[in-house]
Amino acid sequence: MLLAIVLLAMAPDGAFSASLSEEARTKGLSLTAREERVLEVGVVPRINYLLGGAVGTWPVGLGTGHMVQGRWRDTGWKFTVAQLGALGMVLASGDCAGKLLRNDDNECTGPNEVLMLSGLFAFVGLRLWEIYDVWAVPPRENARYRKLEERIRATEVPAASLTLAPLVRVGASGVTLRLDF
Repeated sequence: MLLAIVLLAMAPDGAFSASLSEEARTKGLSLTAREERVLEVGVVPRINYLLGGAVGTWPVGLGTGHMVQGRWRDTGWKFTVAQLGALGMVLASGDCAGKLLRNDDNECTGPNEVLMLSGLFAFVGLRLWEIYDVWAVPPRENARYRKLEERIRATEVPAASLTLAPLVRVGASGVTLRLDF
């Protein structure tokens, strides 16, 4: 429990992402859903990247590496739920799981064996995927964030002016409204 509190405290909060999102809207830029998500997550700091990679690799897993990197709400929750589900499949196999843990040579056959093996393969596959994700994705996402930030900052706000001027013509008079941009 204490580890979870420490990991949550270290997670970046993405304080600058809202301002970039707002700046893009102000400048009239339309962002894709993917770009919005990149802005929401923000940049993963180097220390969070390294600590999250270490925690996500060994010994914990279950999305905790993503939590340290500040990406749990974006991606890590999927690993938490899926890995707990895979472990649940193993435990639901009943005697087969007990025999696996005790290193018992008794035969475990039928649906329980299928359930146990499916859960084990799913868990191992998810752990490998999670290890890849905590090490490979943050550098790519940071590069996307920086490119997006550069694009937003480089875009000029369209200068527009609204002018109210008298209209004087032979035989007519009035007021005209002129919009320049």
